[in-house]
Amino acid sequence: MKAANIVLSILILLLALASAVFSYFLFEKRDSMIKGWEKMAATINSASTSMDNTSGTSIAKSLTVEELSHEKYAELDSKLKKLVEQSSKIIEERNDMADALRSMGSIVGIKKLGSVADFRGVATYSANVDNVSRGVSHAIQNRDDVYRELALLSSRTLDISVDPKGLVNGSKSPEMIKISDAMTKERSRRQTYEQELRNIGDYANVSAGDFSSSNYAGSVEKISSGVKTLRSNADTASAELDKARRELVAAKSEIRGCETKIEQLNKQVDDLNYNIEKYKVALGIAKEEVVPVPWRPGSPEVRANTVGEVIKVDNDYGYIAINLGKKTLVTQPLGEKSITVNPQIDRGMEMIVARGELVANAEFVARIKLDEVGDECSTANIPTGANKIKVGDIVFFEREQQQK
Repeated sequence: MKAANIVLSILILLLALASAVFSYFLFEKRDSMIKGWEKMAATINSASTSMDNTSGTSIAKSLTVEELSHEKYAELDSKLKKLVEQSSKIIEERNDMADALRSMGSIVGIKKLGSVADFRGVATYSANVDNVSRGVSHAIQNRDDVYRELALLSSRTLDISVDPKGLVNGSKSPEMIKISDAMTKERSRRQTYEQELRNIGDYANVSAGDFSSSNYAGSVEKISSGVKTLRSNADTASAELDKARRELVAAKSEIRGCETKIEQLNKQVDDLNYNIEKYKVALGIAKEEVVPVPWRPGSPEVRANTVGEVIKVDNDYGYIAINLGKKTLVTQPLGEKSITVNPQIDRGMEMIVARGELVANAEFVARIKLDEVGDECSTANIPTGANKIKVGDIVFFEREQQQK
């Protein structure tokens, strides 16, 4: 019995020793676990603080080491949920930013652009961002170059001063509005210029056509050619005008000579008028009467007063003779005096044969054409179908014949 108690006591002692050993190891394990917990809490707080930095969030304040202590284990789920939410938002924003960067690279025309995964991936993000950054820098450089060229072009062509930096603000910027207004005015001036060119073309009788960019030079050339022709015509007209002026000067000189001659002739007229008055006295013509103009030989007046007679009719040979010839004279009364004038009767003239004493009341008999004209008489063939011509019928010139 005593031996059994000794064995039992030994077993109890062994169990106590084993319990002490196990308690010691359990305490060591708990201490290590607590230290690890605190290290994990510090890491979570550090990560949360890093994510809070410049992100606009403040999650790290609620995820301190104290707040994540094992003593507050019951609140751990709700607190870690905030970290998960913060991580999700940052990842979402990271993806949006990566997509925006890739879209920006596409907009600026980068040819070798990474995929969406390349821009979102941690390992490939930096290289793709650098690529986009270089592309954007190149685009900005190109834009600035364009703005400088636009400012230079505005200075050269529109005669305005433009600050290239002011063009960065877009179409509503004062500099861009300045260019727009200048271009509007330039367009208005060009339209006015083109219309005036068309008007010049109309003056030069040239159709200019349209002034499109493809036909502008041709249209201007047409007008230029027309104006050159017009100028040539004007030079010719000017030369002719100068010639006409010289001729006018010569004509004026001639007119002055004619005026001098007219003065001389007027003096002669005065002398003739004086003589006419004397002739009126000599001829017994009253002062108020007009002095008759002497007939000229062969004139209509003398032929109108030429009247002869048929002195022979030979029906056997078919001719008649009249008492008019080359030496026939017609008397023209001049006041109390008179003169004689030769009617200049010639071969081939036509005359009227009438019956009666006066020409005005005579009866028409026939129309004859003189065949032979002597000094004192003339002959003519008897017209076929004519009324019977008799000796004593009068002969005179018809009106048309008097004009020959």
